[in-house]
Amino acid sequence: MDEAERLYRSGYVLETRARDLLRAAMHEYERAVEVDPTLEKAHHQLIFARAALMEAQDSIELYVRRHEQEPANAMWRRCLAHALLRAGAFEQALGVLGDAGDAGSVDLRAEAFAALGRPQEALAEWSRALELDPDNLGPRYGRAFLLERLDRVDDAVVEWETLIATLHERGWDEDAEWPERELARLRPPS
Repeated sequence: MDEAERLYRSGYVLETRARDLLRAAMHEYERAVEVDPTLEKAHHQLIFARAALMEAQDSIELYVRRHEQEPANAMWRRCLAHALLRAGAFEQALGVLGDAGDAGSVDLRAEAFAALGRPQEALAEWSRALELDPDNLGPRYGRAFLLERLDRVDDAVVEWETLIATLHERGWDEDAEWPERELARLRPPS
């Protein structure tokens, strides 16, 4: 077997294991929302897992139903918008979010703007989301990645440093490991 074939086979084994792990995670999230349907973080992680497994449409259908059943429930609006984002329906997600001013909706709107190539609007919305809910670190991740894509590496470094410091302050040292690797990637040791 030549090197390319060996690498292909190795990659395929890793990919199938990853899909198995994602499916197991998806089932855990499904169980979590059965136990507590108001646990919004579990809904969002379920949306991510389904999208990674190419099942974003299942999430869209679920949250369309939930949103139609309870149109005043902001959580269902956010979940539907998030499912649409994961499916690449960015304009539709913005339509669902409208001008809602809660931190979660503002964060999702920023993600849609970033995906649509509207970086200044995305950065402004993520800043607004942080003002509305300083405890939610999601906007920092979005800002860091977008700033890097805009070749504003120094600004991205500041975002990663702020995020890492906050994670350590909260005692979430394990959660800081991945952002620390991202920071090291941007600022390799000299």
